Amino acid sequence: MEAARDFASRWLQVAEQYGLDVFALAAKFSAHWAAVMQGDPPVDHIAQMQQAMEAYHATGTLLNRTTFLVFFAQACGVAGEIARGLAAADESLALGGANWGIVVSIRGIPH
Repeated sequence: MEAARDFASRWLQVAEQYGLDVFALAAKFSAHWAAVMQGDPPVDHIAQMQQAMEAYHATGTLLNRTTFLVFFAQACGVAGEIARGLAAADESLALGGANWGIVVSIRGIPH
């Protein structure tokens, strides 16, 4: 996870340097996800993930929405926010099931 955090940090620097706002939001989301997965206290990171995910979505793009929702669901599970995580997993499935296998495992749906 340390490598993921480092990559997200470098990604954010480049995105901000070149004014690539959507990529900067994705980098912020990824950095907070990696922090949760690495064992940082999840409360602030979950809030920051939610904020980055919603700001990204507000740009009008659906690109990566399902992926963000799956990773958000995973982080919520780590944080013990099960209902919130399941809601994100359900939204990912409703948007077309990208990462279907991961969502199925989060939801506990037999496949």
